[in-house]
Amino acid sequence: MLSKEEISFIQEHQNDDLFQLALQKSKFPNLDLPKLIFQIQSKSKHKNKLPIWSSNPAICLPVQLSLEQSSSEATALFKAQFISGNIADLTGGMGIDSWAFAQNPKNQISYFEINTDLAALTKENHSILNISSIQHYNQDGISFIQDNYKKFDWIYLDPARRGPKGEKVFLLKDCTPNVTETLPYLKENTGLLLKVSPMLDIDLCIKELNGISEVHIVCIQNEIKELLFIKKGISSFDPEIKIWDLSSPEISVFCGKKSTEKNQEIDYSETKDFLYEPHVGILKAGFFKSLNLYNIQKIQTNTHLYTSASEISNFPGRKFKVLGKGNLDRKWIEKIVPEGKINISCRNFPLKPEEIRKKLKYQEGGNFYLFAYKNHNNIPELAICQKTY
Repeated sequence: MLSKEEISFIQEHQNDDLFQLALQKSKFPNLDLPKLIFQIQSKSKHKNKLPIWSSNPAICLPVQLSLEQSSSEATALFKAQFISGNIADLTGGMGIDSWAFAQNPKNQISYFEINTDLAALTKENHSILNISSIQHYNQDGISFIQDNYKKFDWIYLDPARRGPKGEKVFLLKDCTPNVTETLPYLKENTGLLLKVSPMLDIDLCIKELNGISEVHIVCIQNEIKELLFIKKGISSFDPEIKIWDLSSPEISVFCGKKSTEKNQEIDYSETKDFLYEPHVGILKAGFFKSLNLYNIQKIQTNTHLYTSASEISNFPGRKFKVLGKGNLDRKWIEKIVPEGKINISCRNFPLKPEEIRKKLKYQEGGNFYLFAYKNHNNIPELAICQKTY
């Protein structure tokens, strides 16, 4: 929590040189200077992720780990559209998701957090934000629902992908809390909204959850932020997978099913006049052949790049005009890119971008793009491109 004096200090010094400010501790004997510098740093660092929270001078942000693990305001508000009614947020954390659920005045939220300090701080922050529809519980949510699950329409979980020794884990049953422990409480009228790390395998999650209703891959600026699994009513081992990019004018990128992907066929071709890099969410979903509906060809089975003779303007991903192609030799490349700057990307290629950069002696940046890949004959090849807009 922040006192009035601390709030005033933060507002007065938010644009200061914080290194110099830290050296002036003797000037502020009655203030916890490290605490306030952390608040100034955190609000500046997370102003894009948490614009409303960071811009409120009275909000006191939690420790760095809680900030890193929390949803962004944008992704929290997005996922809030999928659930309504009485909601149990069993992994409350700093309370961004509970705050988002509470934006619907018809919702009633029960927030659970086992960390006493974090639970108290979140309750205070929710009060500052004028949220009155959240009940705060400083206790283990999994234990609570064992006797109270019937009162909830939805259970929300955002488990930590860490084991007891802090190691990264890759199965839901190894996360904290163990997601599979909630499955017995998902009755006819109680659903599960699960947020997990983009690093987890979608197929394994569906299997561990004994089927699912929907899967959502949530992205911002072509970067996966969250995987969402919804389980309510009829579950399937072949659910629809929807891909979203919240930074795009039309946020829906693609949707499909694994069974459809399995039965698709796609042609392969040499690199033609245009080259396409699928949206990262499509790659995560594994919809490599389903892109055939855009009348494009794949360059090689394991090279997830596509090509066409004429531009496909509505392709879901990055689009490039091919200016030239050849082997790993600077002589032909510098005729197209004389200024010595280029962006390098590798797909199914034996060298890493930094190794190619070292061989070609090009700096990062500029308006040209070099794609290194194995072509339709399984031979390493380079293509020099420029973005199309």
